[in-house]
Amino acid sequence: MLEAVRQQLESDPGYLVDPACPYPEQLRDLLRRLVTRPEPGEPGMEDLIFRAGQTEGEQADSLIEEVQNAINSMKRLQRDIDASDDVGDRLAFLKNYGALMDRFLSLKEKANGIKQMYDFQRLVIGVMEQVLDKDGRLDFKERLKAANIAVD
Repeated sequence: MLEAVRQQLESDPGYLVDPACPYPEQLRDLLRRLVTRPEPGEPGMEDLIFRAGQTEGEQADSLIEEVQNAINSMKRLQRDIDASDDVGDRLAFLKNYGALMDRFLSLKEKANGIKQMYDFQRLVIGVMEQVLDKDGRLDFKERLKAANIAVD
């Protein structure tokens, strides 16, 4: 149902403000808030998920935080829909709720895995630099290159 609204908005940006829009005013207000993007310079542009100069670990943290924010937004949407009198909207939301939660949790697991791998690599490289002499480090890096693993 949300996909249909998105497609309608692509062809008619004023769809949600048009009096002929079939949705109740409360739902239209909610949909406008969900689909409206801030203009450059408006509040919200600083909330980008990834910023220049972030390490892989910081990017994983940002992704985990974004997934948590999406889950929280979905919970707020559920509260708004539960307050609505439209049974169709409730059913549509419930129909998609499980699949969305599954996707969000899968993304969060993947981001946690990326973060753990980054932390592990950082630890190995740190120990390698502390324990091995220059020749040992060079030999270790050559072995990693031979195994097709890039290390800087």
